[in-house]
Amino acid sequence: MKNFFLLLFLVVSYNACSQSVEKTIVLKDAETQLPIEDATVLITKTKQVFMSNAEGEANFLLKGTSNIQITHTSYITTTIRSATLKEKVTVIFLKNNVNELEDIIITKKHPQKILMDLVENSKKTLTVPARLKVYAREFFKLNGAYSYYNDGLMNFQLFGKASDFDTNILVEQNRSYGLNDEEITAYLLGYNLNDIMENYYNFKYLNPILDPKSKKIYDFSIKSYTANKEYYVMVVTPMDDAKGLLDDYKVIYDPKKKLIIEANTVVSERTFAKEKVKTAIGSKNIYKSNFKTIYKL
Repeated sequence: MKNFFLLLFLVVSYNACSQSVEKTIVLKDAETQLPIEDATVLITKTKQVFMSNAEGEANFLLKGTSNIQITHTSYITTTIRSATLKEKVTVIFLKNNVNELEDIIITKKHPQKILMDLVENSKKTLTVPARLKVYAREFFKLNGAYSYYNDGLMNFQLFGKASDFDTNILVEQNRSYGLNDEEITAYLLGYNLNDIMENYYNFKYLNPILDPKSKKIYDFSIKSYTANKEYYVMVVTPMDDAKGLLDDYKVIYDPKKKLIIEANTVVSERTFAKEKVKTAIGSKNIYKSNFKTIYKL
């Protein structure tokens, strides 16, 4: 039997003077009319932060009036008043900040050294306590077969020290789907989300290109970021003769504040094409691998 569960946790508070109202904004590109994903929506009165999904939607509760600030690395920052949200669902068009000319940035330091400095300064600036809003998706195996699927939007509250986290987790939205009828046991394989969040916070997923030896494996380059003239983008790709499933890296950063804004990796189609599929019993093959993190003060 297949089971599907959708759990939605909403905290609603009332008093004699005001009432919380659920609102949805849909963010779209002003020119293409396409939805805008990963935009940050800040309710300035309550300091609540939300992210737009793949459909450009961001859902939130409003209590009273407030400014709502919408930011995205590729679009001009927009601020609206909550009083303008007359309907339950409001479409907002953002103007693209794209500069068509992409320039190669020449630097005295090797880009890897610049990246090291960016990581160190970002870790110092992005202090604990901190909040991470994360969309996680996991497939689990039981006795070698896919048996369970889980995804959800989670709000991680990080406490303690940067090298020793304590974490509280608020599950904002969650759904799970059983793929077989077997009882879920302690042997079900999954991930330690606390460790994963700590790795994101400390930029540990950039370690492969921070190793001095990686300069012999990867090409480093810095370009102007066409979506925002205030940022640069560092592109790190495996050399043609590099072996193994190596990631392509892209790090968007603020060169003045020396802060990482966004980091993402993907194993490219070119890299997969060089790998042979393993067919022996017990062999493991990776067919897709990517992640993206967005950092915001």
